Amino acid sequence: KLTYYESNRSLGADDDYRRGEGRVRSVVSRGRNVYEFSVKGGSDFGSAMPAYDWFVLGGLNNFSGYPIGALRGREYALGTVNFRRRVWDLSGTLGTGVYLGAGVEAGNVFDRLGGTPAQGVIWSGSTYLIVDSKLGPLYLGAGFSEGGRVAGYLYLGSSFDALR
Repeated sequence: KLTYYESNRSLGADDDYRRGEGRVRSVVSRGRNVYEFSVKGGSDFGSAMPAYDWFVLGGLNNFSGYPIGALRGREYALGTVNFRRRVWDLSGTLGTGVYLGAGVEAGNVFDRLGGTPAQGVIWSGSTYLIVDSKLGPLYLGAGFSEGGRVAGYLYLGSSFDALR
């Protein structure tokens, strides 16, 4: 998936800048196991994108040890590998199943808000429980990042794709 946006004063916009983002994702199911691989990134192409449109990361599978929205910047790159296994089948009246999963993430956010330096790779990981219920999926998870950062997550009714 690729998205591109260009703001142009000559067309009535307040600012001149560009914003592009791309993502490649592959999901493979083998019996009760699900493997997911994802690479994504974004850039303002050196166009001085205003802070209100910067990339916002942090949260489950987006540098999981950081709270939602904790990392903001003009560029980012992130790769993730996730594994989840259906550990329990639910009756059709309750939902379809209960899954346990874990993931590893590596990347960084560059040209950050506040000028925080972005050096090297930020490593993160997560563990989670998913209940695929009739009310929608329920996610209970914990994320971990370098420096002892820990974040907890509870989602109800969002698809797993909405959390990326």
